[in-house]
Amino acid sequence: MSTIALLDRQARQGRRLRLLALLEGCSLLALLFLAMPLKHLAGISFASALIGPVHGLLFMSYLWAVFYSAGLFGWSLPYAVRIAWPALIPFGTLLLWRTLRQSTRP
Repeated sequence: MSTIALLDRQARQGRRLRLLALLEGCSLLALLFLAMPLKHLAGISFASALIGPVHGLLFMSYLWAVFYSAGLFGWSLPYAVRIAWPALIPFGTLLLWRTLRQSTRP
């Protein structure tokens, strides 16, 4: 693979990872602060039935993107885990945004 093709692939994957981090973070916040209160306080389970699977898909996609990026950018396993774990806490991937911008530069 040529250097230009590799740099283009890295740039696209970096954008994809940052977008997935943003979407995953927002879906977790929607699940925790919108769907779960509606389900448990108001008895409306439709929101969690809709947002839950969407969040699950985004979460799995984000994890796939992190470990794919680790191979593409040459990250170590501990570094990839450090990038992946904020998806487990509210606001985690949103706070990780700056680190992702710096570590996904080709």
